[in-house]
Amino acid sequence: MKQRKGQGSGGSRGRKKRGLSDISPSTSLPPLVEGQLRCFLKLTVNRVIWKIAKPPTCVLVRVRWWGETSDGTLFCPRDALQTEPKAVRTTTRYAIRCGPKQFTSYLTGLTCPGTSVRNLRQLPSTSYH
Repeated sequence: MKQRKGQGSGGSRGRKKRGLSDISPSTSLPPLVEGQLRCFLKLTVNRVIWKIAKPPTCVLVRVRWWGETSDGTLFCPRDALQTEPKAVRTTTRYAIRCGPKQFTSYLTGLTCPGTSVRNLRQLPSTSYH
């Protein structure tokens, strides 16, 4: 079979897949489940919208799943009030290692992933569960 000029055998070689992930995930899902890779869950925390008078200037958002033994995944989203550019890290892809019924059951048992918003200039964090 004759190939077109500039196209490798893979068809998309050399092209970077944009928007897949810019953060390494802290775990696969459900945590501590070993098994065949079934699919991925893409999670994006792209900005923080504050409802308080004096919001902190620099924040990290940590997502920690039920059953996770690590410190979670840190996101560095854009602040909605931010005018200066900064390095943002907003997206990760968690490997799903169980079937759809089991994963649905895991998600149904959650109220939400454990998250915390942390001001980079102060040590205490505010947690939401």
